[in-house]
Amino acid sequence: MQKLIDTISNFFIQKSPLIIKWLPLVYFSFVLFVWFNLNTRLGYGLSNLFGEIAVGLYVLTLIPGITGRLGLKNSVFNVIRVYRRHLGISMYLFAFSHFFIKRFPFTFPPSFFAFEVVGMLAIFVFFLLFVTSNNFSQKLLTKNWFLLQKLTYLGMFFIFLHLAFLKVATWGTLMALVIILELISFRFQKRFV
Repeated sequence: MQKLIDTISNFFIQKSPLIIKWLPLVYFSFVLFVWFNLNTRLGYGLSNLFGEIAVGLYVLTLIPGITGRLGLKNSVFNVIRVYRRHLGISMYLFAFSHFFIKRFPFTFPPSFFAFEVVGMLAIFVFFLLFVTSNNFSQKLLTKNWFLLQKLTYLGMFFIFLHLAFLKVATWGTLMALVIILELISFRFQKRFV
């Protein structure tokens, strides 16, 4: 079984340029489709789907850090680590699409429910991470880049609150579990390093 997983992992690593090349086209085609269906039940449902995909992608970006701190090694974690930046960028694009579609058309005065406020805070935090998720920013900011990337933990908290205020049990529970795993991995990190 491990050999099969390693073979599949190596295939995805070797094909990464091809996969990355087609991702933007697939994403923007899907967003365009949703745009034309904004005021329908389908557009509303797809907006929720964008939010769920964003949470799923975000959890995937956190897995390599958690498993690395706990000393767990697996080729699947290596594949996720290779695509981590791309998963994070995709997560932001899906989260922003979720936000934009939910808020369109923009109403005045805007409503400020608790779930909307923490959702907008999460979008702001992840915007900073999205803008700096490139080699140029990493070279420009040097050590500060790593500090800036730690904002992901603040964003994680905002996502959890957003889901908790909305009473989304499944995704809220997943985020709570991820937060607990992050805390455990930081607590026991030194034992495995």
